[in-house]
Amino acid sequence: MPEHNRGEITRADERITGRRPGRRRARVLAAGGVAVAGALVLTACGGKDGASGKAGDAPSSASIAITPAKDTAEVATDKPVKVTASGGKLTEVKVVGPDGKAAPGAMGSGDTAWQSTGHLETGAKYTVTATAKDSDGHSTTQTSGFTTLKPKHPVNFKINTADGGTYGVGMPVSITFDQKITDKAAVQKALSVSTSPHVDGAWSWVQDWSADHPGRIDFRPKEYWKPGTKVTVKADLNGVNTGGQHYTVKNASETWTVGRSLIATADNDAHTLTVEKDGKKVKTLPVTLGAPGRDTWGGVMPVMDKQHKVYMTSQSVGFDSGEYHDWYYYAVHLTPSGTYAHMNKAADTLGGNTNETHGCIGMRTNGEAEWFYNQVIPGDVFDVKNAPKTVQEGNGYGDWNVSWDQWLAGSAIKGGGNG
Repeated sequence: MPEHNRGEITRADERITGRRPGRRRARVLAAGGVAVAGALVLTACGGKDGASGKAGDAPSSASIAITPAKDTAEVATDKPVKVTASGGKLTEVKVVGPDGKAAPGAMGSGDTAWQSTGHLETGAKYTVTATAKDSDGHSTTQTSGFTTLKPKHPVNFKINTADGGTYGVGMPVSITFDQKITDKAAVQKALSVSTSPHVDGAWSWVQDWSADHPGRIDFRPKEYWKPGTKVTVKADLNGVNTGGQHYTVKNASETWTVGRSLIATADNDAHTLTVEKDGKKVKTLPVTLGAPGRDTWGGVMPVMDKQHKVYMTSQSVGFDSGEYHDWYYYAVHLTPSGTYAHMNKAADTLGGNTNETHGCIGMRTNGEAEWFYNQVIPGDVFDVKNAPKTVQEGNGYGDWNVSWDQWLAGSAIKGGGNG
């Protein structure tokens, strides 16, 4: 070959390969066995819509659609997140909200559609990540995000027990709301009670005595709790549409313990109060109950709370304002309508033989009232026998005064929900 032709080939090779003369070059046989220097190899990678894959993978023919659309704001919390795949099947879907909490969901038949279940939280940003694979095994991944609404009509609630507390065997779980609840089933589905050991129980909607609580739902077992039972209450309520675009705006969770069994039985006819602990009678006290026409409520009234002293007036419970107004000591609170068991000077002479109070249970000043006060904790059972009228369910914790069938009938979900 002529010398100048070899030089032209060398310069041309340098332009194609970017290599300088004198360096070794890879040689690839082209069709027909002709050697072609510096052959260029192209590698396809990735897929569509943010798909990821190993180097050398072909683009995936699967595509993904996500609802709500990316960057949508003010999404209703009861609107489901939907993910669908075409040209392939979904292999993974994650909907992650506040604090990394994943929203639950379910894959449909054929693995081409996924939908969230339950509800989302209010005022929260969610990220959706979905992966699908086509029939050739090539994957594509798509991400999206949206923000849920901030309610114009937020609904607040409170639970009657406290985390780490100890309560008596008659304590129900009681959740009160500051607004009327229209969609009771939606709220009830977001509530749960678990126990150790297991105890069967049920939720029931109760008409609360106080106008401050237009919505109320309670949970109780069929029988009194067993001492030592651990009770965990979860209210996964943030984002529940309670009706008419009114949304609850928080969650709550707490665990408490059932203490020893204490049952105090007052006899309206015998004018006595008998205290039993863990099935054994401890003491019987002479007491005075409500006079005829001002009768003490009958039935089971678990202790709500207790205070060393309470200022009581007759006007606050519907009697003439001048009948009584004074401080009363060692006050054990039984109903929000004004029923207490407390120390009362009248019991020093009338206890054990006459009923003379305005509906409370009066105990003597000789240390018996203080003794009883020191024995009880919230949730202990206080049961008044032989009274002419029975306390209503929502007047304190009168839940135990209805039959189990009646209790189940008050549930918005068949069977009472859980327990």
